[in-house]
Amino acid sequence: MALNAPLDSFALSYSVVIRPDIYDDGTTAYIAEIPDLPGCKNHGATVEQARANLADAQREYIEALQAEGIPIPPPAPLQPSVVWTVSFQSERQDRPPIMPSLAFARG
Repeated sequence: MALNAPLDSFALSYSVVIRPDIYDDGTTAYIAEIPDLPGCKNHGATVEQARANLADAQREYIEALQAEGIPIPPPAPLQPSVVWTVSFQSERQDRPPIMPSLAFARG
């Protein structure tokens, strides 16, 4: 059931996924997304920056849906988890680092 009534974009608690993205030069960025809002994602140099940038994206995403009269998808039931991802870096080919993707609810 989608939501049609105007509401504050933070009135709903969506699950958030944050994962590291390691570039060829060794720098790391963090990609944050809300799976329940297709295409709603952002990034940052730190987990905190990615989360803050995603909050802006979430607000703008919901405002755009409301402006177009498109129903807002409701949050899926919360299933907190930590997913471990193996990331390969050229300088550590013998033993790639393991980096977590973080999943949590905004609230």
